[in-house]
Amino acid sequence: MLEIMVPVESVRSPGTKYTAQGLGDRLHLITLGWVLSEKLKGSVRLHLSRDHWLGKKRESFHEILELFPTRNIELIFHDYSAQDNQDFRRYLLSINIGPQDFFYGDFPGWNESRVGIDVSKYLSPIPLLQRPIESGVSSYITCQWDSTGSQRKLSEDEISKIVDGYKRDGFSVITVGGSAPERKYRDSLSSIAKLISGAEFHIGVDSGFMHLAQLYLPPERIHVYSKFGRYWSHHLFRGLKNGIILNAKGKKMSWLELRYAELRYNSPRLMKFKHSISSKG
Repeated sequence: MLEIMVPVESVRSPGTKYTAQGLGDRLHLITLGWVLSEKLKGSVRLHLSRDHWLGKKRESFHEILELFPTRNIELIFHDYSAQDNQDFRRYLLSINIGPQDFFYGDFPGWNESRVGIDVSKYLSPIPLLQRPIESGVSSYITCQWDSTGSQRKLSEDEISKIVDGYKRDGFSVITVGGSAPERKYRDSLSSIAKLISGAEFHIGVDSGFMHLAQLYLPPERIHVYSKFGRYWSHHLFRGLKNGIILNAKGKKMSWLELRYAELRYNSPRLMKFKHSISSKG
């Protein structure tokens, strides 16, 4: 049994808690548990502190778990609000659980400690939950453009031009997420998963349904859109490394711009300097 401790501290902002606030966070955590259980051939328990599952997040975790075929993943919801990683670790040890830390060795957060399991090697590539339909069969694509992060959003004009490009290729475009006209494609994760699994492509920004699409579509059939100078997550960098297509019908980024984006994310010294300047401002 692998006892994974979900971190309490943000790897991006010192003094800020990581609370699994976004759908993408919760999808990624359960995907991580599933991948570890599959590749290490054993059971995995994800230990979550109270701040990870407060409100509707607990229900969301359970809904996501239902998408996975295995029962080798278990979520443990601790009614304990940890102050930091050390506090959560001490708590788990006090109830006779030996917690295992993890980190992302390929694209580490600048505030991240490289302690425990390097899980990045198990995420490249992410195995699919089911065999995808053959490319060229489907007549529709799915898209999601709403995001909780303002740095990931595009303008309505930019979105319209991108979507029109796929329509000219003969695809109908179905929106999922908060902006979806059909309720089931806003509120039902199982309905959205089924829809994405039958699509030719999933397109959109780095958000929750990019994570979901990676469980059902090969990376090259996921098209993500972003801009130079915007925030890029380690999920996006890893997705591009795995074969996700960037800006397939949008403005292409130069090699130099891509290298700068990666350097900015991977350089602890640069990010600490940037954070210190923004904090003073």
